[in-house]
Amino acid sequence: MVLVALTIEYLLAALPVLFLLGAPQTAMRIWAVVLWSTLIVFFIRLVRAGQGGSRVADQTARVAPATLTERAAPGGDRTDDAHWLGGMIYVNRADRAVFVEKRMGIGCTLNFGNLRTWLLLALVLAIPLLLLCIALSCPA
Repeated sequence: MVLVALTIEYLLAALPVLFLLGAPQTAMRIWAVVLWSTLIVFFIRLVRAGQGGSRVADQTARVAPATLTERAAPGGDRTDDAHWLGGMIYVNRADRAVFVEKRMGIGCTLNFGNLRTWLLLALVLAIPLLLLCIALSCPA
């Protein structure tokens, strides 16, 4: 997974280099195909691995059950798969948490089944809109 992430980083860094060197259009098209192919492979591998690598651990347990107990179990909060829309959006009305651990990557995401999440989003959007309204109504 780290190797795929590094590949994507290098591909993104190559774009300005290609542009500055005046690369032909075909080189830019090849670059775009390689970048998107790598991103798709990366996403598929993340989804197949599951939250915190849980699906990889399940496969390991089927192959060699004794070695799984020797290793540490993968991290993650183990939220139910049924509450994830597309593996990216968490909606669970029964879960009281506003923030839950992301399935892929590092950090947290919002529980869109919780009313407090929507109130938080409204507050986050209201503050800049209020400041914009104040700025536009002030005489210049």
